[in-house]
Amino acid sequence: MKKVFAWHRAEVKTLAGVDGAAYYGNEDFAAIQHDVDVEPLFQTPAEAVQDTVDTDVHVVGVSSQAAE
Repeated sequence: MKKVFAWHRAEVKTLAGVDGAAYYGNEDFAAIQHDVDVEPLFQTPAEAVQDTVDTDVHVVGVSSQAAE
């Protein structure tokens, strides 16, 4: 089916600072450095693994909400 129809590529919109107030003044949290990489929706498991290897991440979060 992928040969006939291309995968849907949704526009990724991210928000910053949403949970910041909950951690304001928390020195332990402030000392942690982290990045968030948002990958395309509807990846195969193999594609998700390859993205993980390519970006050298330590934690992978998966959502099944599909932008709802």
